[in-house]
Amino acid sequence: MTIASNIRLFLKFCLVGCSNVIVTLTAFYVLYNFLAINYLIASIIAYSLGIVNSFTWNRLWTFQIRKSNVKREFIRFLTVNLIGLGMNALIMFLLVEIIGANAFVAQVVAIGLVLIFNFSLVRYWVFSSVS
Repeated sequence: MTIASNIRLFLKFCLVGCSNVIVTLTAFYVLYNFLAINYLIASIIAYSLGIVNSFTWNRLWTFQIRKSNVKREFIRFLTVNLIGLGMNALIMFLLVEIIGANAFVAQVVAIGLVLIFNFSLVRYWVFSSVS
């Protein structure tokens, strides 16, 4: 795969990521501010909704996977995202509890920091059949 192709995939991944940010932040905002759910639990629920959005759009649009082992890919994708979720929750905890940051701002920062980790593993492990 050429550098240009990888850049194109990364940009598409980022666009899907933008939709994930909207899904995740909207869910987090509603859960945390309107339903008064603990910020860590709200973050976990919101991040999980982003996982479903991300798998669907990355599989069908970013990497254009049509015929493959969906179950295997989803398990791998879920694994990557659960690790990302752990990273997200840890970053949230550190920023909110240790540094004293606003929970919403901390969520934005956490999402940004997990991006490169997720792309690398999704590209080269989850959808590794893409050439």
